[in-house]
Amino acid sequence: MKIKEIKQKIVNYRELRRSQKYFAKQLLKVPCLPQIIDRSGDGIAIVAIFKNESRYLAEWIQFHRTVGFDQFILYDNGSNDNSRQIAEDNADNIELTIIDWERFTTHYNPQLLSYSHAAANFGMKSRWMCFIDIDEFMFPVDNRPIGEVLEEYTDIPGVAVPWHMYGTSRHATPPEGGVIENFQHRAIFPPRGGDIAHIYKYKTIFQPRYLTACHVHLPFMSRFPEYFFNERKEKIPRSLRFDTRFASSEVFRLNHYYTKDMASLDAKMNKGRVSALTSGRRKLMKRASIVGEGEICDPIALRKWQHFNALEVG
Repeated sequence: MKIKEIKQKIVNYRELRRSQKYFAKQLLKVPCLPQIIDRSGDGIAIVAIFKNESRYLAEWIQFHRTVGFDQFILYDNGSNDNSRQIAEDNADNIELTIIDWERFTTHYNPQLLSYSHAAANFGMKSRWMCFIDIDEFMFPVDNRPIGEVLEEYTDIPGVAVPWHMYGTSRHATPPEGGVIENFQHRAIFPPRGGDIAHIYKYKTIFQPRYLTACHVHLPFMSRFPEYFFNERKEKIPRSLRFDTRFASSEVFRLNHYYTKDMASLDAKMNKGRVSALTSGRRKLMKRASIVGEGEICDPIALRKWQHFNALEVG
């Protein structure tokens, strides 16, 4: 490659980064919508973006419906398998919306754009909303539906729930059956050592009426924009998001089945933009090495699903 071409690539990259930073700053300036707008919706919405998740989507939808989510807003990021059909086949007793969401831009993160779209178009129908991935399972620790538990948190804009990272559970290849049945071993919580930033993150279930800017982990809220709240209702500065003194999962759990089996982990590493030695691949490899097989057997999600399924049958 000629020096002139290299210099032009550097200029293009700098322009891209400049536009991305500008866009991010504008997001922070979005005002809270006026309170006179009808926000009478009482649903509990779950938002996710997926691509070729036919193996896992049915279990994910069934589980979250069982624990109390009733609105599913899913963005199909260019699947070429039967993920969409599987989602529609598992839409009993829920309100399901599937939106085609292929990657049409290289400038912005399609995941964040999908979250912004969901908040803007469906937020008013929901009392609560969360942004999670198909390999994440959110649920209440006790045996009440999640909506009943959330009634105790209406005085704060949202609840940040920390990851519990699940490993391979010594599976070399994809086992028969579901994720929560086969992967029951997780890493120590709260994490220890100098690498906790790789595996100690939150996802937030929040009241959309307070949302001012989307974020994958800690959305910005009109009340206390520089803070977030854990389940103990502690007001935590965003700068302390990696401080494990605030770690708490006695009310809500967020299980992150990050690696699954070794074959699935290899496929994840060789998929798309992560296949090269990029920062994304390095982050994935670092997380996988920390979580490993999982040191602690903790089948809480399986027990929870069995409990709620028994109630439905009864």
